[in-house]
Amino acid sequence: MTACLSFGDNRAEAAFFAVVGTGYYPPSPRSQAAIRRWSNRRLVYAPGSAASRAAAGYRARLDAASIGAGFEAFVSAELIRQDEHSIVAFEQAVLAIPAVVEARRMIGNPDYLMRVVAADLADYERLYTEVLARLPDVQRIGTQIAMRVLKDDAPLPVRLTW
Repeated sequence: MTACLSFGDNRAEAAFFAVVGTGYYPPSPRSQAAIRRWSNRRLVYAPGSAASRAAAGYRARLDAASIGAGFEAFVSAELIRQDEHSIVAFEQAVLAIPAVVEARRMIGNPDYLMRVVAADLADYERLYTEVLARLPDVQRIGTQIAMRVLKDDAPLPVRLTW
């Protein structure tokens, strides 16, 4: 399982070139190849091109277990009421929880589906008891845990035409 650290725009590319271009180490053949790949991407993602409009940013994939977030659960939430105040209060509360790494408002039941990370099951139980169970206007919370990850963070199936 991996977690993602996102960078908007071209900051990841700029950081990469800043490190590579510092001269603190001689560029190896491997880093030279990386520089060429980044240079090619700069051409593809030139400002104003179709690819630049489709690119939402760059990110580094982090190993979740190495940063203490190796446990993952899918949490569903059903609200008591569907009025604007309840929806806004719930969504603002969810956005303030760092352990919720993904959240979606659904059509039908459940009302919301969230991907939550924790260090382990005991840590998730604390998160559930102290934070998730206290979310505003929640009627029911459910938890599902995946046995195995089959596919994680796959690229979008986009076919570019040249």
